[in-house]
Amino acid sequence: MPFQEFFSLQGRKILFHNGLYFLNEMQKTKKSIAKRFKITASGKVLRRSPGKRHLLSAKSVKQKRAMGHDKLVSPGVAANVKRALPFA
Repeated sequence: MPFQEFFSLQGRKILFHNGLYFLNEMQKTKKSIAKRFKITASGKVLRRSPGKRHLLSAKSVKQKRAMGHDKLVSPGVAANVKRALPFA
C-alpha cells in the first residue's frame, strides 16, 4: 500500500503507511530569491538589471533604457534558482 497524505500541519506533511504515521518536511521557498527572480510560464528565469539606482547622469540614455528590461539568467544559475523556488 503506498503512502497516503494524512493531513498538513504548518508546512509539514503527515504521511500514513501500514498503520504508522511519518513526518515529511516540505521544502520552504527562499524568500530572498523569490524577491529577485521571476519564472516565466515557459520555465525561463528572469532577473532585474543592476545599476539603475544612482549616478545616472554618468550613464548614457541607451544604457539606462537597456537596464529597464529584464534579462535571462544563465542555465547554470537558473537551475539553482528553480530549486530554491519549489512552488513557482
